Amino acid sequence: MTINLLNCNLGIRRLWRGVSCDLKACLEAPQMIAAPWRKESSIFTFSDSSSLKALNRNAYLELVARECAQAVDFLLAKNQQERQIVIGGDHMVSFASLLADLRRFPASEVALLMFDSHDDFNLTAESETGNFHGMWVRPFFTHFDNIDIEALVAQKIPLENLLYVGNLDMETPVANFFREKKIRVLGQQQWQKDFAGTLKQLQSFVDQFPHLHLSFDLDVIAGKVDFAQATSGNWAVNLPYEQGLPLPLVQKIYQQLHLPKTFNFDLVEYNGSRLTAAESTLAFAQEMIQWVLAG
Repeated sequence: MTINLLNCNLGIRRLWRGVSCDLKACLEAPQMIAAPWRKESSIFTFSDSSSLKALNRNAYLELVARECAQAVDFLLAKNQQERQIVIGGDHMVSFASLLADLRRFPASEVALLMFDSHDDFNLTAESETGNFHGMWVRPFFTHFDNIDIEALVAQKIPLENLLYVGNLDMETPVANFFREKKIRVLGQQQWQKDFAGTLKQLQSFVDQFPHLHLSFDLDVIAGKVDFAQATSGNWAVNLPYEQGLPLPLVQKIYQQLHLPKTFNFDLVEYNGSRLTAAESTLAFAQEMIQWVLAG
C-alpha cells in the first residue's frame, strides 16, 4: 500500500499558506509507523504559484493543468493496481487524484462521494478568488471555461454519479445549478431528521457503482478561525467553516458506511500550522486513514 502525500500551495492566499504544512505528521502515530505500508509513502510537491495567479489567472490555470498532469503520472506510477490514498494539501490535489481514476476506469463506472463544506464547483467566471481548489470538481461533470483544464478531462462523469455529505456553503450560481440538475446533498438537517434513512440513501449510492472515489475534506467538520491570527482556531484546516457538521455526526456516518472493494481515497486540508487545533485534527485524520486502510 502506498500513501501519496501531495504538497500543494497552488493558488493559496497568504493567510492560508500553511495548508500543506507537515503532511507527514498524519503518518506518525505509533500504530501507523508500525504498519507495513509506512515505508512506502511518496511525495509529490506542486509549485507555489500564488504570485502568478495574482498577475494572470490564465497563466495560473495553465500551470495548474501542467502540474496536475504530472501528478497523475506520479500517482499511476506509484499505485498501479493498488488502492490509491492521497493526503493533501489544498483540495485541488483531488483533481489529479480523480483524473488518475479516469485513466483506470470508464467515467460511467466512477462515483465521486464528497465529504465537504464547499461544493468546489465554480467556473472560473464565477470565482472571486480564482483558486482552483474552488473549481476542481466542475471539469469532471460539465464543460469547464478554461481550455487547459478542460483538455485534461477526456471523458465526463455523469452528474448522477456525484453526491455530497455536508452543510454546503454555496454561491448562488452553483446553488441554482445543483437544484436544476438535482445533485444530491445530504446535510445536517436530513441526518438529524432520519439518520437511518439517510444512511441507507448514502449506502445505496455507494453500492451502485463499480468504483468509488471518496474525497474527504476535513473542513466538512464545524470549526472556527480568527482571521486576524492565521494560526488560531479550533480545527486545523485551510478554511474552517463554523456551520460544518458536528464531529460526532461525521464519525457516526463513516463508521456505519460500508466501503466497496474498489475505491480510492483523498484526505485534504490538514493544516498543521494552526497549532491550537493541530492535535485534535491530526488525531481525527489518522483515525480516517486507519478506517480506509481497514476497508
